[in-house]
Amino acid sequence: NGVDTRLLENMDGFTGAGRDKNMVFTIGGGMPRKKIKHICAAVELINRKAGEHRLKLVVVGDKGKDDETINSYPFVENLGLVDSAIARGLYREASLFVQNSCFETFGLAPMEALVNGCSVLMSKETGAIELFRELEDGDVIDNWYDDAEIALKIEALLKKSNAARLTQSFDKESSSWEKRTMELWKKLQDLLTEKRTAAGK
Repeated sequence: NGVDTRLLENMDGFTGAGRDKNMVFTIGGGMPRKKIKHICAAVELINRKAGEHRLKLVVVGDKGKDDETINSYPFVENLGLVDSAIARGLYREASLFVQNSCFETFGLAPMEALVNGCSVLMSKETGAIELFRELEDGDVIDNWYDDAEIALKIEALLKKSNAARLTQSFDKESSSWEKRTMELWKKLQDLLTEKRTAAGK
């Protein structure tokens, strides 16, 4: 996938003011591979330590097998499927976007979060990781099933945003539509060459 890098140049107006400092946002609904139930467990650890339901977790996405577990947490607001305008508003309201997938070839949700000035925490299985030249340990979840690790990293990013730093670290040259198109075109040419070579034998 290519990314329109011009969008990142317009994020300055969405960084900070008006954000809900206690709101964490995620996308994926009840799909098991999104591992949102582990984000829920991590937020519960934070709230239990605070002695109150300090943080809330807003979830959007289609229904799935994990819905019952996700909806059992009192601090969860599960909105189901929403349109792009509502999702954009949530990116701009939340203080942190978390993607904890155990498998994710490539998704633009972390980029959408950054475009809207929102901090991002991603599992190491998230395909978007390849778009950044430099990532710190606190930007990446090493074990998507480790609730304590997720909790620690959520707390840290709520205290200190990584949105501006990740935007600066974004590899614009290798991820542009032009570059990705050229890479795809080269792969297609290589495949055609291989086929012709095999046919000529």
